[in-house]
Amino acid sequence: MARARSSRDYMWSIFDPRPRAKYKVEGPGAAKSIDQRLKSFRKYFQEALGETTRRLATAGANAARKRVREAETPWGQARIRGEYFGVNFRPYGRSAGREDTGFMLESLSTWMDESPMALGVSRNRFQGYFGWPEEVISKAGYIAFQEIGFYSTGSFDPVATAASGIAKFKPGMQKYIHGVNAIPAGRRVVEKIARSFYAGAWNEAVRKWKDDGFTTDPGRFTDEYPKFFRGSPVKFTNPVGDEF
Repeated sequence: MARARSSRDYMWSIFDPRPRAKYKVEGPGAAKSIDQRLKSFRKYFQEALGETTRRLATAGANAARKRVREAETPWGQARIRGEYFGVNFRPYGRSAGREDTGFMLESLSTWMDESPMALGVSRNRFQGYFGWPEEVISKAGYIAFQEIGFYSTGSFDPVATAASGIAKFKPGMQKYIHGVNAIPAGRRVVEKIARSFYAGAWNEAVRKWKDDGFTTDPGRFTDEYPKFFRGSPVKFTNPVGDEF
């Protein structure tokens, strides 16, 4: 199987130039206006942000897994059916998408960094991630090719398949297999819901703030949003240089 691109092309930079097959969900950093006006409120908001960022990472992972299952190919449909161009064989796989053994889907995970200060990130931020950890990619490099697309020279062998009852292949013409693009699918979902999730975290912090007896008004999220977020609340960087 020839590579369409280097496996580095699909792995996403997080804090340093080293490529990684994952996507970062950044929590917002507190603006100075909030810090000066209501220092105590920060603790309440940060507590709410941790759980919110975790939920966002989970939403991204769920959307990415959904995409893995939905990325069907003609061969995927054939192996589930157990028939290709009139030749029958033992069906295999868990779906017609990129789900043969299921490892690609099941190894797509989420994790959190709740103390990112050591990496030069604002102490007021949580980092939530979803994707394939480096150790997974190092052991199962095919995931990288399935994600970004690849060229295959495998061709269905009807004679050997009919004789064995098991799908067999032989060298054939090179053809391109489109990538799953699971990580971008998850990124789009996160970007769509991030602001409403962070607004919910703000409202939860305000509720607890008032329940604890504070009377100073911390303000409305819609008013503080332009000051409170440093750029987009979610950032996605491709190591080749494009930033989304």
